[in-house]
Amino acid sequence: MDLDVPKKRQAAGAPLWLATFADLMSLLMCFFVLILSFSEMDVFMWKRIAGSMAEAFGADRELHNAIPMGTSFVSRTFSPGKPDPTVVTLQLQMVKDFRDLNMGSMRQANMARAVAARLKNALTTEQAGGMVSIIRREGEVVIRIQEKGSFTSGSARLLNDIEPLLAKVADVVVDLSGQVVVEGHTDDRPIRTERFRSNWELSTARAVTVLHQLLENPALKPEQFLIRGHADTQPLEANDTPEGRALNRRVEIKIKLDDGEA
Repeated sequence: MDLDVPKKRQAAGAPLWLATFADLMSLLMCFFVLILSFSEMDVFMWKRIAGSMAEAFGADRELHNAIPMGTSFVSRTFSPGKPDPTVVTLQLQMVKDFRDLNMGSMRQANMARAVAARLKNALTTEQAGGMVSIIRREGEVVIRIQEKGSFTSGSARLLNDIEPLLAKVADVVVDLSGQVVVEGHTDDRPIRTERFRSNWELSTARAVTVLHQLLENPALKPEQFLIRGHADTQPLEANDTPEGRALNRRVEIKIKLDDGEA
């Protein structure tokens, strides 16, 4: 190759930039010819496409068969990359999850507040007498029934004063679809009678008795309830005083709230 071509063209009167542009075009043409030489001709595929085109448009089949279609070697070795999430996508997903979490927490808090308000209005007299207390937690409302006025010591038989209370609770639960857990608790003083071998049996029997009384309302669904007996394993206060033991002897009705509760 003559390296003095640009100088000769400039001496002949052609501008230097025009000579450089022409050399660039020549190099580009050589580059594309080189790529075309690496391509693989798929004659069979070309004939199928040409035949379809000829039948669709009525074109000359021999004309189309004259030009084979090539497959570039670049397309044969190329594999698409895995679409990893970008930083912006991750941030948007985090914002969405955080917003959904906050909305769910707000809905549960509002539902718990509404259910607790209904129970407090229905059990005003019982709360004033110290028989029951209403505790609102995240996702649930707890009705805590003390042993005072509900059971005699060491017995699972309900006193008459507790039956109206449970009837009011049933009237509120009947409008809810969440799970209701009835839990029995005792103090740490051991018990062993003909009916109850331990505090485990006593706590479970008291929970079952409360459940049977709730199910006196025919609108309640038995599959909605769950029974648990904890004996003295979950005390509220220390069992070293009569007052503390009295607080630990209780039955709790835990109303679990669904996200779809009205």
